[in-house]
Amino acid sequence: MKKKKKNNEVLSFTSFDREGNKFRYLISNFKILDQVPDQTFEFDENKYPDVEIVDLR
Repeated sequence: MKKKKKNNEVLSFTSFDREGNKFRYLISNFKILDQVPDQTFEFDENKYPDVEIVDLR
């Protein structure tokens, strides 16, 4: 993983799959959001009635 030294932003990373394939991702545009609404991270159980929810907290 390559990072900018100044602020630790990720510039690129490499991923490998089980078959030995190698994937390299280069980040050319990175936008930091000042505020992300809480709803972005909420899971609505009613939308997925057939899903088993396992809470491991």
